[in-house]
Amino acid sequence: EILGPNEENTGNMEQIQEEGPSINMTDFKNLLSENVENKYFPAGHVIYKEGATGNSMYFLESGSVEVITEGTRAVRSAGDFFGEGALLNENKAR
Repeated sequence: EILGPNEENTGNMEQIQEEGPSINMTDFKNLLSENVENKYFPAGHVIYKEGATGNSMYFLESGSVEVITEGTRAVRSAGDFFGEGALLNENKAR
């Protein structure tokens, strides 16, 4: 359902509350900043291979990275992220 600028979607609030705890943006930012670690990878370095398991994702502060998934090539650059599949998949596969 797409809502207009003056409409509210209040019908899903009960469902959201039943699904589990929520977190406000301040707590989310604090949690994120406490768990972020700066890493430097030289040009040509393979960060991980498709199908590998992991427990982290990457945010690009500068430079770029080539992401190849199922034969499709994409370039990510400063401000982008990748590797989130390891956090979203139960088997932690990328």
